[in-house]
Amino acid sequence: MNDPRITPPFLDAPWPEAPRLGPDEPLPPYRFVPKCSPHPVTHPEGHRYGQGEPVTPPPGTPWQDNRVYGRGFDLYHAGYYWEAHEYWEAIWKAPGIPRDEKSLVQALILNAAAQLKTVSGKSRGAALLTAKALQRLAKVNETRLLGVDIDSFRDALQAQHPLEPPAPPPKFRLE
Repeated sequence: MNDPRITPPFLDAPWPEAPRLGPDEPLPPYRFVPKCSPHPVTHPEGHRYGQGEPVTPPPGTPWQDNRVYGRGFDLYHAGYYWEAHEYWEAIWKAPGIPRDEKSLVQALILNAAAQLKTVSGKSRGAALLTAKALQRLAKVNETRLLGVDIDSFRDALQAQHPLEPPAPPPKFRLE
């Protein structure tokens, strides 16, 4: 295993200058990439070892006040794809989430997983996860949900189909 403080050279942040939704929370000391760094949760040297899952606010909390949701975007835009998916997954698993919101959050999770597959050199896996993200997004009946422009997200996902070089990861301007 490599030194966890070394970020693989192929892992660039998709939007490092994105406005941070939780600027007071520092980014983890390394980005988890399988076979390149310690697993954040299960390895004793992992940056989330022993911390448990993120605690989500009650259903109905406005997205702007949901620190777990915002933390996912901060991590995602900085290239911490695995970490972003963990935060969004905590929301997806929470009880009482409306169907459209659950579908959107699942699409975000699948997109983050696809980006991780891309940087791991697994383009087939990335393409399959992107296709699943598009299927989940098709279930959303809103044009804007939880601050995300659904059509822009769909367009960005469609651009992710296996291209050489791959299209840049989607960026999110939450409004």
